[in-house]
Amino acid sequence: MIGAGETWSVLYRSYASISENSPRQIQILRDYSDLVKRCGITGYLHREDEVLFQWFEGPKASVSMMLDLIRCHGSHHGLMIYGNKLQTQRVFSAWSHGSTTTNGVSLFNWANEISKPLHPNSGSALIDFLKTASGQRG
Repeated sequence: MIGAGETWSVLYRSYASISENSPRQIQILRDYSDLVKRCGITGYLHREDEVLFQWFEGPKASVSMMLDLIRCHGSHHGLMIYGNKLQTQRVFSAWSHGSTTTNGVSLFNWANEISKPLHPNSGSALIDFLKTASGQRG
């Protein structure tokens, strides 16, 4: 049985259905930020043009609820989950939720610069990128 104090995580990719920096996207990000704070979720979101990569972590019930919201929300589609698992510790514990876009750092440029393959079924490179984009080491 999973205890309330344990941390679960999800890593996924999806495609944005709304324009970057549109009023709708800005409102969705504000609402999302408020929700994750209330639910004990931490994580990181990167938008690479129209592709979204996100890692979020927290209590199992909150993570499950967030994943259900993402599946049902009309702001993106084509959800591909790379991982949904129990974590021994949080990866992004320094803030409630951080984010970047291609304007700040590009996943594909990063992978090319360090010769890291971006295999479709491997989330480890994505997690490494999100850590780099957030300024974390390791």
